[in-house]
Amino acid sequence: MVKYEFKGIEAIDGFSMGLGGIAGGQCEDDVANSFQLPGFVRLDAMAAYKWALG
Repeated sequence: MVKYEFKGIEAIDGFSMGLGGIAGGQCEDDVANSFQLPGFVRLDAMAAYKWALG
């Protein structure tokens, strides 16, 4: 995962974003190998904001 924190810009200081992914290949679904599941790609994204309380 890649994460970027915005710093130095007062309006968005404390804001961060991230992006990552995973890929899986074709695999058998059961012990008898009667059929296969296709490969897949998954993309994950995140956004966060942190601020001081008190």
